[in-house]
Amino acid sequence: MRSVIATLAASAVVAAAGVASAEPCDAASVVGTWSLVSVQADEPGVQAFYERAPYEWMRFKADGSVHYVASTRDRANRAEIEATLDRTDAQDGVDYVIQWLDTGIMLMLRDGQPFQLGQCQIAEADDGPVRAGDLIYTNVEGMPSLRRIQRRLAD
Repeated sequence: MRSVIATLAASAVVAAAGVASAEPCDAASVVGTWSLVSVQADEPGVQAFYERAPYEWMRFKADGSVHYVASTRDRANRAEIEATLDRTDAQDGVDYVIQWLDTGIMLMLRDGQPFQLGQCQIAEADDGPVRAGDLIYTNVEGMPSLRRIQRRLAD
């Protein structure tokens, strides 16, 4: 697996996130729970999936683990979102972990295998649909285009 990761890291030429003012993410800046604001994807089926299940939450933990859930319905509050993430994580049997190949370059592993490689930035100012503090994730060049905007849930 190390050779796969090294190959991915060597080819991690990433597309610009398209935000005027943003800083690369790191492990500390993503910790927390985030709500999907928007997703734009060229990969077949992704747009259709999010049209059917437009609500998504991701939780990044300090240990690098990631939990996420997509849903057809919104949740009433933060406690319900966290409980849904906990329940889904306990039931799905899939482990997601982030490895930081460089500041702003995250490799997501799914059950220990490379799953997604992309650029992660935190917006410093409002810019169109992006708000200061939003996480912007884009796939690396050569992969189907993907741009996700996530907003941190308030404590």
